[in-house]
Amino acid sequence: GLEGGPFDVALANPPYIADHSVARLFIERARELLRPRGRFYLVTKQPEPVAEIVADVFGAVEGVPRRGYTILVA
Repeated sequence: GLEGGPFDVALANPPYIADHSVARLFIERARELLRPRGRFYLVTKQPEPVAEIVADVFGAVEGVPRRGYTILVA
């Protein structure tokens, strides 16, 4: 429900739901709100399935491991 934008950076730490539907909503909404060339960061312990969603929406994704989590960057 975030209004406004566009933004330069979006950060997300969505709740863990088995089908990743909430993560997909976070990712898709972030893409809508970002400026061209804006950066998206998402923290997760389930990088493989979530990275696929980020790649579908943004076209490319990089995973950076940190303290048992992965930061996905797009």
